Amino acid sequence: MKRKKSIEHDDEYLRDRTIDPLSLDVHCVEQPILFDKYFRLLVDVEGEFETAKADLELARAEAEIKIRERLSSDKKATESKIRSILELDPKVKAQKQIVSELKADVAFCKVAKEGMIQRGNTLDNLVKLHGQNYFAGPTAGVARRGADAGSESQRKKLKKRLKRD
Repeated sequence: MKRKKSIEHDDEYLRDRTIDPLSLDVHCVEQPILFDKYFRLLVDVEGEFETAKADLELARAEAEIKIRERLSSDKKATESKIRSILELDPKVKAQKQIVSELKADVAFCKVAKEGMIQRGNTLDNLVKLHGQNYFAGPTAGVARRGADAGSESQRKKLKKRLKRD
């Protein structure tokens, strides 16, 4: 099996997971699309990975048959010797490389899918904060609450100072 180019994920993923708090409406609309994109990518890569593993087993089996035929007259041909020769077979080595790359791609896709879940949760939280005017500027109520937060003893000390002045 000829291997396609490895997933180009870093730049695109970084762009996809970025959230601009001033564009929450846009991000909320695009969130299900992005989640679907990374979920489908994971499913596709897992399928490729399973196919590559099967192709590796087939390459090993074909190479082993040839090795055993070639070594049939060799009475010193042990299983470990056959396995060693098998692992040096060019087709087996190439297929192992493909499986290794796909394994890394599957791991990335799992992380990306989880990242999209976290992005959705973050969007939910940002929308709630926005609804509570978290991003609004300070108001008189906020400054007043800060003044009311002092302890009773601090208030008494302040009153005494004010009376002296």
